[in-house]
Amino acid sequence: MTRYKELLQAFCLTTGVMAVIAAVCVLGTIGCGAAEGGGVTATGPFPIEPVVNTAMLDITDGDGDALQSSLSVSAPDLASARVSLQNGALRVEVSYHRRSFDAATTVTMLDLDTDRDMLTGFLHELGLGVDYELRVRGERAVLAGSDGSRRDLSSFVELEVSGFVISVPLDAIRSVRTLNLRAKTMATLNSESSVILDYMPDAGMPAAHFNGTRAFR
Repeated sequence: MTRYKELLQAFCLTTGVMAVIAAVCVLGTIGCGAAEGGGVTATGPFPIEPVVNTAMLDITDGDGDALQSSLSVSAPDLASARVSLQNGALRVEVSYHRRSFDAATTVTMLDLDTDRDMLTGFLHELGLGVDYELRVRGERAVLAGSDGSRRDLSSFVELEVSGFVISVPLDAIRSVRTLNLRAKTMATLNSESSVILDYMPDAGMPAAHFNGTRAFR
């Protein structure tokens, strides 16, 4: 009788463990059968990271299409830009072709049409009504608004070998997350500046459109 009780207890214990394993597999918290081609992925009960950035715009520009500078400096030739929303800021990464970027003489201007209305703003060109112009030269950056405002954003500039990265606080552009934009560049030497030497997108192309409304949930 004692032996019978021991066998019965072992059977119940085994059955209970198998039931628990089966229940866990049904809930999908472990990857039962995944190694044999089962339909459950072994992801585990890991916390889900919050979405920081889900919107991104990449713009590219051809190599060698910049005009020659009238100054005795190399002509800056725009290569690409990446625009994204990260940590409450509009992050813009600008790169130049073939070592044409010189932090001392290259001036980059980003025209931002924040209401996407070419009839508003303080500058109207190439399909944009520019509400803000962001001008970057070396580690110096100034954001000028159509309302006459000026904001020094130099502390948000990160210089790189072939360009720079700048993070514009959203409150500086009235928290706008959808806008049209175009980059342009010129060279400067001492107090002299050249004409605009390159556009991105090119002057004959529509302005770039950034939609960052999905970046925040």
